[in-house]
Amino acid sequence: MDKDIIRSILLLGFRVFMRGPGYNLLTYSSADGSQIAELELRLGGGLHVATRHQPNRQSGSGFGVGRIDKITKGALEAGFLTAPHWASEADRLSVRKYQNVTQYYKTYWDYKESRPMAPPEITLADLDKV
Repeated sequence: MDKDIIRSILLLGFRVFMRGPGYNLLTYSSADGSQIAELELRLGGGLHVATRHQPNRQSGSGFGVGRIDKITKGALEAGFLTAPHWASEADRLSVRKYQNVTQYYKTYWDYKESRPMAPPEITLADLDKV
């Protein structure tokens, strides 16, 4: 993910978690960690925001909210929705949001062998390492 994108997110007051250099996906949260979303940089397709919730059979583990052209507080907060406007009533009712970042990483990351540890939090001081 581009350092300028990460810097923009951090300067807006969000927290950022990312596996390391070269990854095109990051998780971001509200400053207190109570709301979680993802941002993906797609080749040829720009930046895409997605919600995150506890996995279930009806609606998976999140919804693609859509492409954003610019990093703004409003664009990123769209990832904190329970469900986008196009989701069905059954989808909306199936959503159980994570209580915080800690619960998200404990349940979503720790049990997966392919991703044994949660990615580290990135701060402005860490940007030269990304």
